[in-house]
Amino acid sequence: MAKEKSPTTEDVTSGIVGALDELLAAGVDPESVEMVSLTTTHTTNAIIERQGLDRVGVLRLARPTGTTIPPMTGWPSDLKETLGGTDNVAMLHGGYEFDGSTISPLNETQVREALRSMADSVDAIAVTGAFSPARADQEERVAEIVTDELSEEVPVTLSAEIASISLLERENSAILNAAVCSVVRRAIGAVQEALADRKIEARLFIVQNDGSVMDADYAERYPIFTVASGPAASIRGAVFLSGIENGVVRRRRAGYSVLSPPPRSCIWRGPTV
Repeated sequence: MAKEKSPTTEDVTSGIVGALDELLAAGVDPESVEMVSLTTTHTTNAIIERQGLDRVGVLRLARPTGTTIPPMTGWPSDLKETLGGTDNVAMLHGGYEFDGSTISPLNETQVREALRSMADSVDAIAVTGAFSPARADQEERVAEIVTDELSEEVPVTLSAEIASISLLERENSAILNAAVCSVVRRAIGAVQEALADRKIEARLFIVQNDGSVMDADYAERYPIFTVASGPAASIRGAVFLSGIENGVVRRRRAGYSVLSPPPRSCIWRGPTV
């Protein structure tokens, strides 16, 4: 019915709002809109530019064994400092083995002391327990303690809800998720306000890393799932426009090309994304 393309603006959100206004100006009835799907680069931009990120308190539940490689080892120093540095990192007793047996019981006194020490210097908390995807109860208990000691307004990321891979990768993902909670919350809030101002009552969805969509409330809790939503949406669009369901993507200087799969002798080149 209508389309609009806008270059990315400095604050990103105003570009989205401007494009929305252009669509409505083309004659789209706000009451006819049934769904709004937002692809966002907010998380990616915030991480790359080191801007708008939350200060993160990092709690690792793995003592006495899981202390050899501290959290954020190998991170760029400027990114680490933007998130609050190592002053807000605590390695505490707790965690499980791969079979769910206990490494050590959760020491709630340690948890409370760590939270009190960082209460005035963090905006969000990331909790990672050894093999928590096998048993997440310790992480869940820490989330309850965060609410007691800090506030229910402080976002808490539990690594078991983010990934199921090894400790360091899961911990890194949890920390980054905690760091961009406010970024995504502000972006979604701005879009929701713009929709309400324009009498659009459609449900808002956010494109996630695999190109599918999630509810806006879910995206605010797990913003790291939007970090690749831009490229994912482009590929979804290419699939729709080309009709190719199975293919590969080749990087080209001008962009991305969708290619049909072998074994044809001449590979057909689909539209450039």
